[in-house]
This record gives sequence, C-alpha cells and structure tokens, in this order.
Amino acid sequence: KKNIINHGDVETGAIFRLKATGNATNPMVFNDERLELIGFNLSMSAGDELVINTNKKHKSAKLTHNGVTTSVINKISMNSTWMQLLPGDNIIGIYDSTLQSLTCIVEFEDKYEGV
Repeated sequence: KKNIINHGDVETGAIFRLKATGNATNPMVFNDERLELIGFNLSMSAGDELVINTNKKHKSAKLTHNGVTTSVINKISMNSTWMQLLPGDNIIGIYDSTLQSLTCIVEFEDKYEGV
C-alpha cells in the first residue's frame, strides 16, 4: 500500500501503471479510504503492463502483452469504479492472485477549484 497525497483542493483522476513481475490474475487497484476498487478479470505475465486512466474524458484501460496493446475495458470486474483521488491522503493498494507479482506507479496532477 502507498499513501498518495493529492495536494490539490478537488478530487482528481489518475493513471495507474501496473507492471507484472510474474504471473498475476485478476489485478486490482483498491482505495482503502473510500472502499473503492477497479479490478480486471484477466491474467498477466511477467513484463505485461496494465495502464488504467481514471481521468474524466480520458478513461481507458489498456494491457500491453508481448508488445501488443489492447483495450481491456470489457474485462473490468463488477463493482469497479473509475476511482478519483480525494484531496489529501489516499491509501492505495494493488492486489492480484499472488499478492506479490505487481508493481504500480501512480501519475496524477493536483487540481484546484476555479483554475
């Protein structure tokens, strides 16, 4: 789990880059504070990258496997949400079937109301 700090004063979307270091099944990003998740019914192999963009007007989910990138929006699991980061602390975890085969980089911009 990581504490992702949104220094802005409004919620914002993010790009979650999940990289498989081994075999991973049903990868998921979870926000402990809001009890929200975005999960996928798919398998990943070492070297695969899943890029999830939750920014409004840019929402996407793409898996790169063996150098080929495809949309995996159709693989989003039930009860998933396009998570937003609240202002302040956001405790974000990543999970998969092995609990140790994924790394995650989170990219986002601090946003301010009225700007």
